[in-house]
Amino acid sequence: MKKYIGLLVLLMGSWASAAIHEVNDYEKTVYYSLTPYLEMNVMDLDGDGGILSLSLTYDGDLARQEMEKVKATYPGYKLTLLTAQVAGAPLKVEIPYAGISEQTVLRQGQMGPYMNLQISLKSDQVAKLKTLSKKSDFLSLEIPVQASYSSSTELEKFENSVNCSDLKVNRVEDLILNLSRMKQPSTMHYDQTFVSYKKDLLQKCFETDPSSVKSFKDVLSLSVKSRADSVMVKGTHLDRQSHDVKFNLVPVLKVQIN
Repeated sequence: MKKYIGLLVLLMGSWASAAIHEVNDYEKTVYYSLTPYLEMNVMDLDGDGGILSLSLTYDGDLARQEMEKVKATYPGYKLTLLTAQVAGAPLKVEIPYAGISEQTVLRQGQMGPYMNLQISLKSDQVAKLKTLSKKSDFLSLEIPVQASYSSSTELEKFENSVNCSDLKVNRVEDLILNLSRMKQPSTMHYDQTFVSYKKDLLQKCFETDPSSVKSFKDVLSLSVKSRADSVMVKGTHLDRQSHDVKFNLVPVLKVQIN
């Protein structure tokens, strides 16, 4: 038995608003998806009935409006647009008030799913759709889709002040020995945090004199200078995760009667 995604046309308010999937405070990034337009065109052929055309599309002006709205809501955050993907099941479009029930298939586009569907109408169906389109509320469809992305979260952050000169480093060999003997603080829970901490310490505290080397022994003998007396050194441990989200697209309806 085939599975269908049922789309039921209802009378309800429809407001264009981007779908927010994650607000990542560590990355300072908002992951979101765009809202499509559902263009509904009813062509009245007088005594010969009519044609209902349904088109799911995306509009550049609406996309910019949604982007600006997300920017204003999350100032200082980077925006990452996720492309909604077709869920895969056939699509059943139903408008019970006008006795309409048709099956179609969503196609995948660069900005998200799209469709173009034409339905032949009887004269009484045309009349009912005309009445329906004059309602003050928009018609709205909810379309199941999915999106995939990856994001990072901070599992641990350790930071303290270090006096670089206390490490008593004169050569690269001294630096290696000091780092190998350094004890992980008891309040630091992850080894990855400690590795990150030592990398930050190297970058902030020390620099070597540029000179040509011919062997590893020469590298060990390079002189090392402290960059500052006291610096803040930070170590972090990040968790990178993949996300598969399922959600509903709620298009903005545009109705035209010819």
